[in-house]
Amino acid sequence: SRKYGRSLNYKGYIMKKFFEKAVIFVQENKLYMGIWLLAVMFIVVYNFNSDTTYKFVGVTDSKEVNINSKHAVVVKNVNVIPGQSVKQGQLLVELEREDLTQEINEVEHNLEELYAQLKLNSELNSELKSMKQFRDRRRTRAAKYSLSPDGDDPLSIHIRSLEKRVKLLRQEEEELFIFSGFDGHIGFVNFKEGESVSPFDPILTMHKKIPTFVRGYVHEKLSHKMRVNQVVLINSLSSKKALKGIVKNVGNRIVEFPERFRRSSTEKIWGREVMVQLPKDNKYLLGEKVFMEIETKESIKVMSRALADTDNKKKKSHSYQLIPIKKGDHADLEIEPSGLAYIKDINKYLMVSDDTEKNEPYVYLMNYDGELDTHIIKAKGIKKIKDMEAITSDEEGNLYISSSQSPSKNGKITKERQKLVKLVRNGVELNVESDFELYDSLNDLAKLEENSEKDWVELLKNTSGNKNKILFDVEGIAVANNTMYLGLRNPNINAREVVILKIEDLGNVFKNKTVESSQISVFKKLETPIHRDTDRDEGISDLMIKDGKMYIVTASNRNENTGRVLKMSLEGPSEILEIVHFKDHRPEGITFDEATGEFIVCFDNNNGEDLFLASFSE
Repeated sequence: SRKYGRSLNYKGYIMKKFFEKAVIFVQENKLYMGIWLLAVMFIVVYNFNSDTTYKFVGVTDSKEVNINSKHAVVVKNVNVIPGQSVKQGQLLVELEREDLTQEINEVEHNLEELYAQLKLNSELNSELKSMKQFRDRRRTRAAKYSLSPDGDDPLSIHIRSLEKRVKLLRQEEEELFIFSGFDGHIGFVNFKEGESVSPFDPILTMHKKIPTFVRGYVHEKLSHKMRVNQVVLINSLSSKKALKGIVKNVGNRIVEFPERFRRSSTEKIWGREVMVQLPKDNKYLLGEKVFMEIETKESIKVMSRALADTDNKKKKSHSYQLIPIKKGDHADLEIEPSGLAYIKDINKYLMVSDDTEKNEPYVYLMNYDGELDTHIIKAKGIKKIKDMEAITSDEEGNLYISSSQSPSKNGKITKERQKLVKLVRNGVELNVESDFELYDSLNDLAKLEENSEKDWVELLKNTSGNKNKILFDVEGIAVANNTMYLGLRNPNINAREVVILKIEDLGNVFKNKTVESSQISVFKKLETPIHRDTDRDEGISDLMIKDGKMYIVTASNRNENTGRVLKMSLEGPSEILEIVHFKDHRPEGITFDEATGEFIVCFDNNNGEDLFLASFSE
């Protein structure tokens, strides 16, 4: 026991000496120990409070623009090479069309003969002073091939027609000289001099001088962290200043990283492709490697705000960019935009107008910059159509156009105002596959089912006392899964809701040119965020379906320049969310540009002059 006690005393003595030396060491090294303690505390606090970041890499790029022709042509001369910088207005390519040259010669030859005939007719009537003045005026105009005859006789009418044809052919001849529409770089040159080119085949490609987006790649381990509309910080080796970008698209599959982003050429890395929109004033070079990171706490805040806005039905409207519509050669036409449809293979929009010259079935071609194409499409297979209010396409590329189905100012609903048309497209040609009078079909059906208490009959019931059983005004159409949705501006005079009808089995509807009782119903009765009994009364002006969502465009029913874009789920119960609010413009049509990933809206501001598009991203 005495031995065990001595052992405990010895260990206590050692521990005492250790603590005494430790205290002396701390006292002698207060500054050194204090610095280490502060450093450890700073690291702990920083790691606890700082955001976790996720980094990934990418390369800057810009939208590729295809330079092509809508006609079969032969390349006469190529004035650029791949990689060359070009200025706006610089001549890129010269083309040839033998058929165009031949047609111009034939039409001008026919004009010469008609001018000679007109001269002869004038000489035979030279005893009349008015005819003498007409002859002198005609000789001057005939020499210039520009001015038209003033008479209404068949010969003068024929001459005017041929002169217009010459003007259009000369405009097509000018299109054989292709100039750059912006400052940029040449990508690929796909044809050489003397080679033949099919319609819409890319002759060469161009890129804008300043990058517009980053094509990024995020490792598959972190791919679940990526979400659309997240804010990312972007850095490059050449610039120390970080820029903010917005994630616009996240790939839905795993892909292999390009070799440039691997640690070694033999190592394979997999992940998801991410598209990030760059600010317009960036200083990056095309193809420059950049580094990006996302702060997860910031992402959570963004998501939380979005969820809170959804719950409170106060989602903030997205910003938009206005694009003036440039009529070009059609400056004298009165155009009232009423609907848009994007055509992917030609990267242009088809636009319909409420009114057209002599109610011809005209459809306008327009690009992203709002420039109307010289060529106006005339749908083949239909003579007249009035009050075109909507255009849309289905999954197979078929196009549909609807008239308003509503009475004119004199209260009549003519056949031309009742048209529902299905068209097939071949290049820039539109051919009617089937058409019928939708209003007559539904009105006849309503008479048969007057006492059946069908919901659509009750909603559309005519209260004016005339022979028509129903009245309605179609402003928007959308097609998905062989079903057409009709957006109505005013279901009837007492309705407060926005109403969307549904016509199913659409293929048989056009085949039989009528709507059966089992095919039509009310899809939705919706009270939008705008109460229709207030001074800001709005009704539907267009519809669009994308990715299982229905986008509803509303416009003022009082001809005021205001409206908005709303969104809801196509299937099941859904709240209506406001996407964009237009306070100074009256929206009439909507489409989605797959090339830019933007929604495009056209307006009708009731004056026929100030025509605009708007682009926005969701």
